[in-house]
Amino acid sequence: MIASKFESLAVTPEEVEILDREHHEPEYFQESQMLNIFPEATKYVRARLKELGEQFRMLDDLESKTYENLQVSVPNAVEREKVFNFLDATFISPKFKKLEREQHKLKQMLGWKNKKHTFSLRIAKSKLITELLKFDSGGYARCIWHHESTPSLKYYKEDNHVFCFGCGKGGDVIDVYSQINNCSLAEAIKALS
Repeated sequence: MIASKFESLAVTPEEVEILDREHHEPEYFQESQMLNIFPEATKYVRARLKELGEQFRMLDDLESKTYENLQVSVPNAVEREKVFNFLDATFISPKFKKLEREQHKLKQMLGWKNKKHTFSLRIAKSKLITELLKFDSGGYARCIWHHESTPSLKYYKEDNHVFCFGCGKGGDVIDVYSQINNCSLAEAIKALS
């Protein structure tokens, strides 16, 4: 029964799977692009870096206390070193490494974000969607996300965004540009600015 539906559409099941995968897979960004796209997240990144600093201090204290406790409970220096190295390799070092990786990513994000990129985002968002799409007198156009015969993509002038009542998708000028030109959000920001 499913196969007959595919035959009537002249689409193979493999093509449907590929289209479905392309449609549902999210676009991934590098850490260095995130604050360019979402500049309002800067304060959260800084707050998280502060939390990580506290966690580093706590781990460092834990490591010191562990060693001090082992000095009391394991009198043999060779045995104490073996136990400490085991505890360090099993519990403490992996946590340090995990925190270091997260800290590195966050610092990369903050290092890449600068005024020039924030300015580019503001310029890109200041472009009107009406420069990219033609709307009728009621503010409707044919949707760019799906094929339709009756326009259902509504333009909202107040905040320069669109919403399709047919498929439920919408977005700002950057989303519209990236959909029309089949490019990433970062490329759309660069082109619009």
